[in-house]
Amino acid sequence: MVSAIGGIGSGPSGTHSVGTDHELQQLKKKLAECVNCASAATPQGRAEIAEISTRITAIKDHQRTEKAVDGTLGTQLNVYA
Repeated sequence: MVSAIGGIGSGPSGTHSVGTDHELQQLKKKLAECVNCASAATPQGRAEIAEISTRITAIKDHQRTEKAVDGTLGTQLNVYA
């Protein structure tokens, strides 16, 4: 039941969210399936759950960082405009 998980989607500002939001939804669904499956208590199942959880956290952190950077750049552009 272990499978590879892809990288964080990125692109020009504003376009990244569609890919990462979709990936985030897929990972959340997969996490729910893994947590509720019979193999969740096995070492392999726990490892997969941990990997998916780490991936979800990374995507959320990435999205927060990009939102913060977008907000900062917008403020800087208004100040210097």
